[in-house]
Amino acid sequence: ALCDALEKEDGMHSEVNLVAAITRTQSVVTAGNLLGAIPAAIVIDLYIRWRFGHTFLTPAAALHGVLGAPGLTRVLGLPAGEAPARFSAQPAGSTGHGDLIAGLLLGDGGTECRYYLCCQDALVAEVLPYPVTAGGEFLAGYWWGRRWAAAGGSPSGPVQARSGLDPVGKALLHAGPGWNGLPVTARALAAWARIRAGHPRLRAAHPVPVLAAAVDRLVAYRAGGRATFADAAAVYMADEKAVRQADRAVRALLALGPGQPW
Repeated sequence: ALCDALEKEDGMHSEVNLVAAITRTQSVVTAGNLLGAIPAAIVIDLYIRWRFGHTFLTPAAALHGVLGAPGLTRVLGLPAGEAPARFSAQPAGSTGHGDLIAGLLLGDGGTECRYYLCCQDALVAEVLPYPVTAGGEFLAGYWWGRRWAAAGGSPSGPVQARSGLDPVGKALLHAGPGWNGLPVTARALAAWARIRAGHPRLRAAHPVPVLAAAVDRLVAYRAGGRATFADAAAVYMADEKAVRQADRAVRALLALGPGQPW
């Protein structure tokens, strides 16, 4: 088109007109894309938040978000000061909510950690030291290990968050790992984030420690733990009656079950 314009007697004038026409067309198309694509993306995101309570978040994403990459090895038992050196991996079947990959992680200090990756839609949803059942429950060995740790057999150090959390998330990360372990805490953080639409109402009706206790206990119970309301109240230094009241509100929003472990 430009060559044809230059071949005319007023070639320069025709070329300028052609370039101007192309520019006008592209400007209109660009403006249309911006005016259409951006609002559409916002509408889709708002719909997801309305329908599911929050944008999609998994325990693995929660761990990485608040602890960074070390959180994904800390959950397996690799000491905080030890870096991963090498690993093995192989398919290990599937669970009720995704495929399972199993392997061995070796730290540069000699620590060996068995791991299981629960995958959804080709992405890692959970990083665990034990496999899970088809319904998403942890095996009995995990809970035996928690009882041993609670008795002083395996003390855990403090868990420092890399990025900001809301007050309930901070309470979960502070008290949860020492009670039900970091794998359950990761699920609890993901579960609490999933019901973000209900946060204002819950925060207005219940104190932060009470909400954290209720969320942690519900998620742990769904994972096969048998924590009582009295246990949850003691761990989070909250009133047991208040935890029971918050449980009813949180339980309805979380709607945990075999297909929704967090």
